[in-house]
Amino acid sequence: MELSSQRLLGFVHGAHLGSCQRKGAIQMRYAPLPVGAKYSFGDRKVGAVGLGTWSWGNRLLWDYDEKNDPVIAELFDEALRCGVGLFDTGNSYGTGKIEGRAEKLLGDFSEQTLYSTLADRAVFATKIAPYPWILTRQSFVQECRKSCKRLARTKIPLAQLHWSTANYFPWQDKILWDGICDAFELGLIETVGLSNYGPKRLEQASSYLSSRGVQVVSCQVQLSLLCRGALESGLLDLCDSKGINVIGYSPMALGLLSGKYGLAEGKKRLTGFRANVFGDRSLREIQPLLSLLGEISSTRGKTISETAINWTLCQGCLVIAGAKNAEQGRSNFSAMNWRLSEAEVVELEAEAKKCNFSVVQNIFQTS
Repeated sequence: MELSSQRLLGFVHGAHLGSCQRKGAIQMRYAPLPVGAKYSFGDRKVGAVGLGTWSWGNRLLWDYDEKNDPVIAELFDEALRCGVGLFDTGNSYGTGKIEGRAEKLLGDFSEQTLYSTLADRAVFATKIAPYPWILTRQSFVQECRKSCKRLARTKIPLAQLHWSTANYFPWQDKILWDGICDAFELGLIETVGLSNYGPKRLEQASSYLSSRGVQVVSCQVQLSLLCRGALESGLLDLCDSKGINVIGYSPMALGLLSGKYGLAEGKKRLTGFRANVFGDRSLREIQPLLSLLGEISSTRGKTISETAINWTLCQGCLVIAGAKNAEQGRSNFSAMNWRLSEAEVVELEAEAKKCNFSVVQNIFQTS
């Protein structure tokens, strides 16, 4: 079946962060695709779970060390073996002098893997950041050429606008829209997507791109039990109506829903970036939700991470899940092979509603 914290350290994930989830009623949605269903990106078909590469090259937030590149290479191979067909990245992934490192690693791994046929079929989905120096359509096209080189591809399978500049430089958006259309017409891009766009801006962007003969095939948004803005805004329903694939990122809420962190004995404490942003309060507030995730996971013989990922799958989304190594990746990827029941989704959302805590999201997320 085919179907098409608080602000910190200036920039996080390529953008400032701000509040994502509103107080109030939890909106229920249960729209899982059947196990084995494929998402279409042009001629490429992929399964319901992809691998995120935000941490590859990110020293500031994820303590990246080049010595671990062989471990990441093993993770890449394991993803291909497990049927993962989408690898999400960005030209801004990597900090300082190694900006673009994640794209470069993907390109290197795809040339070195024993699973080259699978790698050739994969969707390397990069996001082009709207840097302030992208002041012309030509400069955007140049960024796409750089990404192609790092990814070791003649074409980018899926190029996404990382975020809209509507909240601060609204005039730049049209440059970005024309730039990505130009890159598509030049054959540098196979398919086009958006990221961190709300329903209003998505309508405007998709209409403009359509006028130039370019179809928006996907919209990427942050979505988890602790961050439901995309659901409450009606974005998911709008994408359904337009035949746009929704790609949900951070399904484990920056690790808070992974089951690894807590205040009880034997659990890890938050450190670094997450400790500064969330603190112990967050772990206290979400403990009942973590307990319920644990109960459901135990009953099903799954990990808490799998169950958290599966909730996002049940919103009808292709889900991006990060991982540190092949073992962790294997567990996360297996979430594509089963689905929570509607009753379990209802129970989890009711518990999530009780949490006096929500995860933050890109402040450039538009309405």
